[in-house]
Order: sequence, then C-alpha cells, then structure tokens
Amino acid sequence: MRKFQIILSIFVLTAVVLGACGPAATPTEAPPTEAPMEEPTEAPPEEPMEEPTEEPAMEVHPALEDGKLVIAWIPKALNNPVFEIGKVGAETKAAELTAAGPYEVEIMYTGSVASDMAEQARVMADAVTAGAEAMGVSCNDPTGCIDPINDAISQGLPTMTWDSDSPDSDRFTYLGVDNYEGGLAAGELLVKYMGEEGQVALLTGVPGAFNLEERIRGFTDYVADYPGIEIVTTVACNDDINLGVQVVEETMQAYPDLDGWFF
Repeated sequence: MRKFQIILSIFVLTAVVLGACGPAATPTEAPPTEAPMEEPTEAPPEEPMEEPTEEPAMEVHPALEDGKLVIAWIPKALNNPVFEIGKVGAETKAAELTAAGPYEVEIMYTGSVASDMAEQARVMADAVTAGAEAMGVSCNDPTGCIDPINDAISQGLPTMTWDSDSPDSDRFTYLGVDNYEGGLAAGELLVKYMGEEGQVALLTGVPGAFNLEERIRGFTDYVADYPGIEIVTTVACNDDINLGVQVVEETMQAYPDLDGWFF
C-alpha cells in the first residue's frame, strides 16, 4: 500500500495594535486628572494547534491483494483459428504489463468450442466464478450478451467487447474495426474486379453477430448503386470451417453462373 504524505502549511497570524495620542499638557494648566486604570482583561485562551493527521493509505481492491490481475479473454469460439491471433496479442501484452508491475497480469483464455450464444453466456458466468477480475468478449450475439455482460459488471468486473460488439450492454468500451466501412470497402473491391454486372453470393459466420451484420449492411449498401449486380443468396457457416466448405460448394451448384463471393 502506498501512503500519501500530508504537507501542512502553517499560517502565522500577526496582530497589529493601533494606539491613539492625546494632546500634550501646558505648564500653566492644572495637572491632568489621571484616568482610572482599566482592569486588565484576560486574553482569550489560544486554541490548541491541531496535530497533523496521517491520510488513510490507498485502498487496494480485495481481488488484487494477491498481487495478480486475471483477465478473462473470451472469443466467439475456440474452433476458429482467427481468434488465435487475439489470444497471442492478449498474452503478449499481459507479459509486458507484468514486467512493468505492480501486478502480475494473467490471461484466462476461455470460450465455447463452437460459436453458440447460450454456451458463451455460460462461459462468461464460469469465468466470473473462477475468479476473473476483468473481462473482454467477442460477442456471438449483441442481444444475447447483454445480460451476461451486465451480470459480470454488477459483480465488480470491468467488461469490454472486442471484435464483435454488444452496444446496448453496459460494457465500458468496444475495440474493433468499423465493420460497416469494411463492408463498403469490400463492395468497392468486388465491383472493381468483377465488374458492374453479375450474380454475387455472401458467406457469413454466426447469423446475427453484430460485426458480421454490419459488414453485410455496408456491402449491400455499396452494391445497391449497381443495379446490374444481384445478390442471389446469403449462407452461414457458424464459424465452422467444414460447414463453410459445404455451404460454398452447395451454393456453387445451385448458382452455376455465380460471378463473385463476399466472404
């Protein structure tokens, strides 16, 4: 615990006494009558100077008394290799923070095997029970994450979202790209390389995930300016590689004249 030293400033009060001078007596005048001497008045007692008090030591959150800060870092799913990059980043920064002190920072990387909102809610609750002191989560569903996030916050865990947001929750911040702008950029690139006419299909991951829905919205808004482009279908793979291969192959068979994909 760190103690704050109190610096006391002592102010010295100086009393200024003002005297009045009477007229001097002349030799021909009768001696002046001596005025009766006033009874001395008792000076008011000096107030005792307050002893300097020591400011209470800074309180340390009980969860940090062991010198460790545990951050639960929760992806949408553990079977999606893209989230491994986030895991490495979180662990790298935790090592840097540990070296800088004063706390050891540990990443609790945990999640459901596949992308599933009910399972993700359970994982978040389990992380709180397991002793996490803060949480970051990539949300499978913006609405489904509201209660788990708010529950964690009510138990004292600062909670943020990353990659995929839950904007109506009480999370303190979101870290990620502007997914709508990403969708616009993808639409622009596809038109550049495919041309202004043709059939297009979309592949998404978890239906309803906020980041993916924003990308789709940006993409469709961009290609809406090209009436020759038709979006024939949107298929989902739930962030599962094998299912992704399957639905892409099925779509290619259903639309043999397909000219482009937005994954």
